[in-house]
Amino acid sequence: MKENKKIKTVTTGIWLLFLLFFTPSLSIEAYLWNGSSTVSSLTYTPGTAPGEDAYYQDAMGENPDVGLMLCGVESPYYVGVVYYMKNSSHSEWVLVSYEKDNTNLPLADESLNYNGKSCKRTDIGKFFISPSYYEDRTPRVYIAAFPARLYALYSSSPTGDNPKFVYLNAKFSGSYSCSLSYTYSSNTISINSLSISATGVGNIGLKDEYRGISEERPLLIGVCRDDSGLECEAGISRLTSPPNFPISYSFDMSKAEVNDQQTYKRYGVVNGLKCGEICIGADLTISSLSVKKNPIYYSQTQEIYITIKNSGNVPVTTDFKVKIEIKNSTGYVVYSKEINIEEEISENGGTKSLKVTWGAYARSGKYTVYVTVDSENNIAECNEGNNQKSKTFELKPITLPEIWINGKQTNTFPYPGVPYNFSLYLKNSDNETLRNARVKLVEVNGLSLFTPTQIWEKVYDEHGNKIKNATKVTTITEVYTDYYGWVNLTLIPTGNKLFAPEYNYTNASEILGNYSLYITGEYRKNGKWEAFKFVVNNELSDTYPLYIQNPYTYKAYEQESKFHNQESFVKVVMDWIYTIFANFWKAIVK
Repeated sequence: MKENKKIKTVTTGIWLLFLLFFTPSLSIEAYLWNGSSTVSSLTYTPGTAPGEDAYYQDAMGENPDVGLMLCGVESPYYVGVVYYMKNSSHSEWVLVSYEKDNTNLPLADESLNYNGKSCKRTDIGKFFISPSYYEDRTPRVYIAAFPARLYALYSSSPTGDNPKFVYLNAKFSGSYSCSLSYTYSSNTISINSLSISATGVGNIGLKDEYRGISEERPLLIGVCRDDSGLECEAGISRLTSPPNFPISYSFDMSKAEVNDQQTYKRYGVVNGLKCGEICIGADLTISSLSVKKNPIYYSQTQEIYITIKNSGNVPVTTDFKVKIEIKNSTGYVVYSKEINIEEEISENGGTKSLKVTWGAYARSGKYTVYVTVDSENNIAECNEGNNQKSKTFELKPITLPEIWINGKQTNTFPYPGVPYNFSLYLKNSDNETLRNARVKLVEVNGLSLFTPTQIWEKVYDEHGNKIKNATKVTTITEVYTDYYGWVNLTLIPTGNKLFAPEYNYTNASEILGNYSLYITGEYRKNGKWEAFKFVVNNELSDTYPLYIQNPYTYKAYEQESKFHNQESFVKVVMDWIYTIFANFWKAIVK
């Protein structure tokens, strides 16, 4: 890793030396001059119909007559206006100016001062930004048909031998747009498309007969380290006909230098103007983040699903960490975990999926999952700003019953048919007492006379079809908690002897269904009744189960006890039950 970074530093140093020795002279300045001031932009003149006048020029439309002026020089030079791009091995240039009645470069020999500098310029009236194509001139002149960053060529020779170039502080107005891609396997950069827009006409089609790329209207295009076309080490193409995309170049860094420990930015450049850019490197993102439950209730297990994606064009081979945090609405961290990722994630969309679980033992409210990929910055990425994603969910409270049966904290009765002191305390998971809550003790398919309400219901299968001869009997006891959240009563879970194995011949389970005993109910919150919510075996339920340890065994009560409401209710009801039984028995034995 460190060796790669050193290579990058050395390479940068080499390029700084290159710029010092090979960039256009900084002491000489060049301008387009109209006789009184400089001209910074020439516009496209489409004419009234497609034809020879559809190009950049300085003699028609909005463009004034101009000359080329060099400042910071004492002696005359032969000059021209060019498109210009270069790299360390060679330069490409396209001459787009000429002087009337001269087959060679014009001479900038008229003296003047500008900004305190000694300058030389061409004759304004005889100098043209080419509205024509001249094949018989030396150097050859081309039609100025496309937007460009302009440079001045200057030479001691009228034929442009050993030319030097300096930025002209002017351009042909307009813009380019291109798409680029990098292929890691072949270590190549490709320009995949190109569009051209010029002032006055908008889009210029690459194949347009009058405006498109041709021998008379060449275009310079390349992949460069800078956005002005002076460091095009990947390559430069001189197009004289519409290209077949993609145009591909070998990346100017070796394959060994391309990894997840550094990134490189490269630009698509056309005639010295940026058309697009690409970053070469890894780019880890969180493409998806979701939670299984929203809302989730206290004590349930929240499942968090994370998909990490490498959107970059270079594979990730270095280990990195993913940090997962859950915070409440105040920003307090209730859960934190880091996962080390050791698997390689391929370029251009490779993914890695994670699943994290959290037991939701916390106060109710809004919670947010924050996931940060590459939390310790082990990977150099093209975009370091897309490494985090969040997801908010709601945590709701549940009802937490505390149950005592004959003074023992349990939810299981030893035997059916026996009276028990039953005490119930209700609070929620936020530790709030549930006062004046409506509590229902429900026995399904029992045989009880000790409760005021029995409901006989039809039974349906999972498809909604009524089950023949099947009936469900529900017995409900309804009470309210007191101010302190308590319910105290005497309860007789009856069970149902018909479910015992020796009575299988009655088909009770087919007629009635299964036996069950449970708690349900509701409490007032913010002026509204809300149903109790319990979590049983990690599943949300409106009911809380009670059990009978020996559901088919009826056993005499073995100890004397004082029951809740014994004098005012229990004895009265039991006397009533005995009376009913006696009358029922008389009816049978007659």
